[in-house]
Amino acid sequence: MGRLAARILELAERHGEPSAEGVSLTSPLSQEDLAAWTGASRAGVADALRAMRELGWLQTVRRTMVVRDIDALRARAAA
Repeated sequence: MGRLAARILELAERHGEPSAEGVSLTSPLSQEDLAAWTGASRAGVADALRAMRELGWLQTVRRTMVVRDIDALRARAAA
């Protein structure tokens, strides 16, 4: 989850747009792409994304993501 948090944080900082809900980004990356980028399995990425959604850190719809708690992602990425 830490490696995925770091990659999402990187995407948000480079390509994100501030929105009322947080930082919004549209990514051409699939869960398989994120898995390859983080060195994790697709199932591991899906589980981590689910956990992040449940914690309220982000919201996802297809390839659009809203980072709702960027500070929580930073803390998890640094852990």
